[in-house]
Amino acid sequence: MAVVRGGALVRVASSGNKRARITSQMEDKADRLSELPEHLIDHILLLLSIKDAVKTSMLSRKWRYRWTTLPELVFDDLRTPTSSDAQSSNSVLGKIISDVLLIHTGPLRKFVISHKKFHADSDISRWCYYLSRVSLKELVLNFSVSPWCKIPSSLFSCQELVCLNLCSCSINLPTTFGGFKHLKRMELSSCLVSQDGLERLILSCPLLENMMLKNVDRQISPLHISAPKLRHLGLYGTVNLKDVSFGANHLTSGVISFSVDINEDGVAHVNQSYSSFINFFSQLPLIARLSVGRYLLKPRQSSRQGNADAGYGFWERHRSPCPSLQLRVAAIFGILGTRLELGLIRFVLENSPFLKKIFTAGPSPAPSTSQLLKDLLQIERASPCAQVVHLDAKDTIGDKLGQTFLSLHND
Repeated sequence: MAVVRGGALVRVASSGNKRARITSQMEDKADRLSELPEHLIDHILLLLSIKDAVKTSMLSRKWRYRWTTLPELVFDDLRTPTSSDAQSSNSVLGKIISDVLLIHTGPLRKFVISHKKFHADSDISRWCYYLSRVSLKELVLNFSVSPWCKIPSSLFSCQELVCLNLCSCSINLPTTFGGFKHLKRMELSSCLVSQDGLERLILSCPLLENMMLKNVDRQISPLHISAPKLRHLGLYGTVNLKDVSFGANHLTSGVISFSVDINEDGVAHVNQSYSSFINFFSQLPLIARLSVGRYLLKPRQSSRQGNADAGYGFWERHRSPCPSLQLRVAAIFGILGTRLELGLIRFVLENSPFLKKIFTAGPSPAPSTSQLLKDLLQIERASPCAQVVHLDAKDTIGDKLGQTFLSLHND
């Protein structure tokens, strides 16, 4: 189109041509994105929520279905927010997951459902059937505490799994289960599973290296752990250590959290609990990193304060050398400053010739804690380089332990 301006003929682009030029420029930019390496495009999409990843389909024709080939699908509170109404939230999220899986094509490396407002329903069977056909490597199913999600038999057909994380699930191994031959990491939290089922599951994972069991039911007793490749073990909650036994193992690190109830008849019970503690670790001659959870030494609220030192005599009777301990780093949480705690720490210091650091952690220093630390300075140590480091609420306990554990791993 041409117009006269100041006596001169000037050509002006029409609005239609202008829109076409802008559209062309946008497509050129989108095409540049399409020319990025495949792994880089995947990385960009993985940083987005499912909702935002779907929006990239509007960039250009080449991007229209690019999100449907994502190698990882994560549905959690952060990436998949839903309404405040639990029932509505459950329905919406379930439909989103079903729709995404219906459209998804290609291999799927990782699949995660971790949503506090979601509990599985009949859809879980259909999802697991799909997952069993896509060479899945990592699976996380983290549901609300109740009701437990019944795991369908099709999940046990995911033969390529390397990492498995189940929370609030009911596990019933099918008779045809042949094992997870590639599984290296497994975490079970608040799951319903029989003793035989758990032992068979562990036994059927010949490459298992890292296992965490949280809030295992006391009914699972005794528990025999047969995992020759296992190197890292975490036991939390109501685990009864006296009923845990091991086959041949190469465990080098452990995180243990279990309770000792100190009540009116607490002395005998405490003695039995700490005897179990010693017997438990006598089966683990290679363990180098140990973290003891805060509930180990915590009296019940109903117990008398005078019983807080119940069982201290147990440690006095077990002062004989225990040269098999290979500990490099130990951490004991929830320190209250009792003589019972002093006995445990003394046992570790006197029987760990390779110890580098022992961390004690608790609330802000109290008079009893300060006295405990003074007493620790007088204890003879099997390792001349062992350091006692007390951390209070202001310290970043996890960071300090992580750095120390990492340095040991690199030694």
